[in-house]
Amino acid sequence: MSLRKIKKLALKTYSDNTLNKKVLDLVSKKLSRKDLKVYINELKRINGHRIVKVYVPDRRILTDKIERSLSKFFENKELQIIEEPELIAGLRIIDNDLIYELNLRDSFDNMIEYLKETYD
Repeated sequence: MSLRKIKKLALKTYSDNTLNKKVLDLVSKKLSRKDLKVYINELKRINGHRIVKVYVPDRRILTDKIERSLSKFFENKELQIIEEPELIAGLRIIDNDLIYELNLRDSFDNMIEYLKETYD
């Protein structure tokens, strides 16, 4: 089966941003092993586009207001909150291939660079 057809099958496996298990079972039984590997990789890729990972040092810092604003910003995407204590004071957001990093260390580094440029 061609790659284009497998991609279309993978897209049709999702309905209303959720994986349709009936379609998944039917397709997985009909595909060859090689095509099934391509199909699974395509499903993973599609799923990666639908999930935004938010890394925080402590889950308690995320208030309802922050979560609502993130949900509005990343409409039609599922937010996955992950605790990462190494961040100390900051936030990392991964949306597919885009990485937004907001942390205290970067802010200080930017201020130091600005001061160096200003007074040199």
